[in-house]
Amino acid sequence: MRLRLLLAVAVGLLPALGAVAPAQAADSAQAHRPRLAVAFPHTMVRGKSAAVRVRESTARRHRLLRVSYRPSGGGTWRLAATARETKRGKARIRFALPATGSYLVRVDLARYRQGQRTVRARKVYDTVKAVPVVAPAVIAHRGGAFEAPENTMAAFSRAIADGAQVLETDIHQTSDGTLVVMHDPTLRRATDAEQVLAPGEADKPIWQVPYSEVAQVSVDVGPGPAQPVPRLSDLLTLLQQHPATRLLIEAKDTTQQPNLMETMLAQLTAAGIDTSRSGRAVIQSFDVNHLQTFAAAHPAVAVSPILQQDVTDPRTYSWAVSITLQTPWASAAQIAAIHAAGLRVEVWLVETLPGLAAYADAGADGIITDAPAAALAMYR
Repeated sequence: MRLRLLLAVAVGLLPALGAVAPAQAADSAQAHRPRLAVAFPHTMVRGKSAAVRVRESTARRHRLLRVSYRPSGGGTWRLAATARETKRGKARIRFALPATGSYLVRVDLARYRQGQRTVRARKVYDTVKAVPVVAPAVIAHRGGAFEAPENTMAAFSRAIADGAQVLETDIHQTSDGTLVVMHDPTLRRATDAEQVLAPGEADKPIWQVPYSEVAQVSVDVGPGPAQPVPRLSDLLTLLQQHPATRLLIEAKDTTQQPNLMETMLAQLTAAGIDTSRSGRAVIQSFDVNHLQTFAAAHPAVAVSPILQQDVTDPRTYSWAVSITLQTPWASAAQIAAIHAAGLRVEVWLVETLPGLAAYADAGADGIITDAPAAALAMYR
């Protein structure tokens, strides 16, 4: 009787035991499943090696690890380095990224045997930013035309607040002698002059328009509310409040305004802005002959010709402190040749993230861009 009772109890427990055993087995398998933990360097200097630290739990043997990378925006995966983990499941893999930019980096654990089955490769991803060995100066083109109305006090103030080291701007002279910050020779494109001024005034050259008319219009090209057209004196007052900020200032249409550079220099000097070859302000122009004549009359003043050509003999520009070179001609070899002649190179105009990366790696001393905030974020 007792034996029958024991058998009945045992038979009654079998379903319950059958239900519990698979769950326990699953929990056990989950507990012993290897896990891959990776510590990525989130910022590194391009071309210099950094280490990825990898740790795998429950490791039992040497296993192959691979580090691969590709640009964050897409592209081909490339192998950066391989290594074998130790018996304790640890590895420190040194690798380098070839150029400035943002990359997606992954660590692959190769296939291996675990008991009677093959475990497939697992991947761990993270974003790593490579910064230039020496970051170029970020030069806010027209104050940063992608971030505020161009060539306005709002743009200049925003660029300084973001951390741009240099402001780039353009100067014209009104018919009554006021220096104003404006790129175009007329008010039509960048302002609301067509709606505000008398018919035909928007298309007059600025040097034929009195300042009283310029003061009535607002710059409405660029994000944010429309802004007044600044005078050069307004910009110099801002620079006096930010002594670390430099200025790259272009004299526009010098054939029509032959005394413009002299007037600009006088205002810079009166405001206490250092225009020496090691100072805060550089005067630039497309009119290379006029600029060279000005430099001969003022050899201590820093000037920079704006070039759209190959520079076959940079030594012919020894009267300048730098060359402002347009992007199609700003190769690494060209920049190196200009450097060999003792001149700096500012590259103009760089608008894309790949361009910001490429010209930094080519050795440019300054990057002129409408998006200074993006450039600063890339180079930091």
